[in-house]
Amino acid sequence: MWQRKQTIYLLVVTLLMGALAASIPQNGIEGYILSSVAGVTALFSFITIFFFKNRALQKILCKFGIVLIIAWLAYYCYNSYYVYWHGRFYIWPPSLIPIVAFVVYLLAIKGIKYDENLIKSMDRIRTIAILMAASAAMLTSCGSNEEPNEGDTKTVKVGDAKFDMVYVAPGNFRMGATSEQDGFDNFTELPAHDVQITKGYWIGKTEVTQELWDEVMGNNPSDIKQYDGKDDPTLPVMNITWSDAQKFVKKLSEKTGDKFRLPTEAEWEYAARGAAKSHSHQYSGSKYLDNVACYRATSNGTPHPVGQYMPNELDMRDMNGNVSEWVEDNFEKYRDTLEIDPVVKSGDAIAHVARGGSFISTTTECRTASRENYGPEFKAVTVGLRIVMEK
Repeated sequence: MWQRKQTIYLLVVTLLMGALAASIPQNGIEGYILSSVAGVTALFSFITIFFFKNRALQKILCKFGIVLIIAWLAYYCYNSYYVYWHGRFYIWPPSLIPIVAFVVYLLAIKGIKYDENLIKSMDRIRTIAILMAASAAMLTSCGSNEEPNEGDTKTVKVGDAKFDMVYVAPGNFRMGATSEQDGFDNFTELPAHDVQITKGYWIGKTEVTQELWDEVMGNNPSDIKQYDGKDDPTLPVMNITWSDAQKFVKKLSEKTGDKFRLPTEAEWEYAARGAAKSHSHQYSGSKYLDNVACYRATSNGTPHPVGQYMPNELDMRDMNGNVSEWVEDNFEKYRDTLEIDPVVKSGDAIAHVARGGSFISTTTECRTASRENYGPEFKAVTVGLRIVMEK
C-alpha cells in the first residue's frame, strides 16, 4: 500500500517539476538554476519510480519537490510580478501557477484517495507515469529558452541590409527629471514619476541607418550622405517625418514577418537608462557625454556613422546625440502617478516626441530625460529613428 502511495507522490513530483522547468522565465542566472534543478528532479523522480525500490530515497524526493515549489513562488516574487507601488497591488496572472501547484502538492503529500477498482496494479500506475513524464518532457522542451536574457542581441536581415536588436526585459524605473538629470526643463520633464514596463521588447542597438532605410523603402531622404569625404551607408537616416517613420516600420514588418514599431517614450527612456542594469548616469552609459555621443562638441557639424561611441549598460549605441529619434507618443506633460506601459495617443497629434538630442545639440539637450516635440510632418537633418520589435 505504501509503495503505491509513494509512487503516486512521485508522479505528482514528476509532473509539477516538469511544469516548473517549462514555465520559469529564464531571464537571469537564478532562473536557469531553478529551471535546471526542477528538470533534473522531474527526471530523477521518474527514474526512481521504475528502477529504485528505496523508500527513503523516494521520501527525500517527495520532500525536495515541495521545497522547489516554494522556491518557484519566491522566484516569481523576486522578479516583481507582485509589485506594491503607491497603494496598488499588481498580480501577473502566471504567478498564480505556483500557488495552485503548491496546494495540489500538499494534498498529494497528505494522502491521495484512489479507487482500487480504477488502479488495480502497479503496471497501470507505471503507464500513467510514462504519460505524465512524457508530458513533462514536452513542456520542458517547449518552454526552455523561451525568455531571452536582458541585453541579449539578435541580428535581423532584410535583403542586403542587417541590423542588431537588443532585448529589454520587463521592469520598473523612475522617468523624467530624476536627481542626476541636472539642467532639466521644468515644463517637459517634471514631475518625475514611476513607470512599470510589463512586456519585454527588442530595441535597435543603433539608429536606423541609411542602408536599411534604402533597402526597405527604396530611397534615401537624407541630406547628409557622406562622412570624411566618402559615401557612408552606415550614417543614420535623417530628414524624415513621424509619418515617414510609421510607413517605414509598417513596410519593414511586411518584409520580415515580425512586428516592428516605434518605441514608446517610456520604452525609449528605460532602455536609454540601461534598464535593470542602470548605473543612473546623466547620459546613456556615462556621466561624460563625450564618451557616448556625437553632439555639438564632438561632431564637427556632421552626424557620424552609427555605433562609434561607447555603449550603455545594454550595449546600445548613440542613445544620445547623432540624430534625435522619433517615438510613438504624442507630446503631453507628465503626471505624478504610477504609469503602466504608458503610450500617449489621446487627442489630436499636434506634436510628437523625439528623444536623445542630435549632432548639433548641447549637453543639456542630450540628457537622457530631455524631450523634444515637433509636428507630425516636421523633418530635418537632425531627426531620425530607432525601432522596436515586439517579442
